[in-house]
Amino acid sequence: MLLGEYTHNLDSKARVAIPAKFRQKLEDGAIITRGLDRCLFVFTRKEWEEVRKDWYRVLKPNGLLHIKCPDLEQICKSFINDKDIRYDNPRTGISLIMMIYGGQEAFGKGQIHKNGFTLDKLGSDLELTGFQIETKEAKNDIYELEVKCRKPQ
Repeated sequence: MLLGEYTHNLDSKARVAIPAKFRQKLEDGAIITRGLDRCLFVFTRKEWEEVRKDWYRVLKPNGLLHIKCPDLEQICKSFINDKDIRYDNPRTGISLIMMIYGGQEAFGKGQIHKNGFTLDKLGSDLELTGFQIETKEAKNDIYELEVKCRKPQ
């Protein structure tokens, strides 16, 4: 994990600047997720693999991992097809842009970014780690993915 403390604002195009000293480490992409204490966790692809391995390691046999996250594929399709970034999720009232970038301070401190996965990518990452998928569902009406998987006996 990249360690450091930085305060960021979004620019006029809703982008966050990555500190120069981290850019080279993130050239191959990154997984950014909401962390603890209003922080962002930024993982390189290799570190994301290690995080999944840690989840697998700490779960007892038959232990359940339950993940809910935004459905990046459906959000992007709506954004492209509807051309309406003000569209609100019927359940939460959150706009598509907020689903991609997080709610900023609108829904409490620290909601800067959430994961964006497709159902296939999230499922395959978890299976690659050794988890057995019990259910995986894209809830298209609310742009949410939900995956439940177990560590085998």
